[in-house]
Amino acid sequence: MKLKLTRILCLILAVSMCAGLLCGCGGGDEPEETPVVFDPEAYVRGGLDAVYHGVFSDEYLKLLGAGSDEGCAESYERGMEVSLDVFAGYFNISTDDCSDETRQLLLALMKDMYKYAKYEVGEATENGNGYTVKVTVYPIAAVADAAREDYPAFAEGAAQRLVDDEFEKDGQNFEDWWAQSISDMVRVRLSAKEYLDPVEVSVEISKNDSGAYILSSEALAEIDRHIVSYPAD
Repeated sequence: MKLKLTRILCLILAVSMCAGLLCGCGGGDEPEETPVVFDPEAYVRGGLDAVYHGVFSDEYLKLLGAGSDEGCAESYERGMEVSLDVFAGYFNISTDDCSDETRQLLLALMKDMYKYAKYEVGEATENGNGYTVKVTVYPIAAVADAAREDYPAFAEGAAQRLVDDEFEKDGQNFEDWWAQSISDMVRVRLSAKEYLDPVEVSVEISKNDSGAYILSSEALAEIDRHIVSYPAD
């Protein structure tokens, strides 16, 4: 799915923007008195927390040599916007035809859903040019369960309402109704806090030419593919 690919690319960009030129030292004009010791586990955990939970710990920011969380916060917001595009595309929601209120409702759903992102960061092992960190991902089941269990009957009922001209009769905006109904559907599933079987992903951390530690884009894409389960079309 093109939108899902966009989401993955945005995730990679977000982590990269947060990381900047991470070299295990401060990023200010003056060097720190005490060099920061690079912690690969904290780096991976902090990056995932920043992207999915919108949480930027002091430990993570210190690892990045960042004076504030402004860049990470901007990346998080952009990531949630792209997540909304993926969600809307999957459920045939035309956000361009929705009201601002409905779009904000959907964006709030994305933020709430990704707050449930669940992962465990294992111990790091050194390799030739960096580290390998095992991450166990627990896929959020809400979208998958709603798509399989609730959506078919809902879509059939919506089609009948269109045939009967119900929306024209009561003046209701179909796109807003459609989007809000699906949002409610997924929220009910989300409240159950259910996850699919865990998936283990190996995350490679290596140094680039400038000496900065970077996360493998392939691993980031694999993690993101499992955070929220979208059944195949």
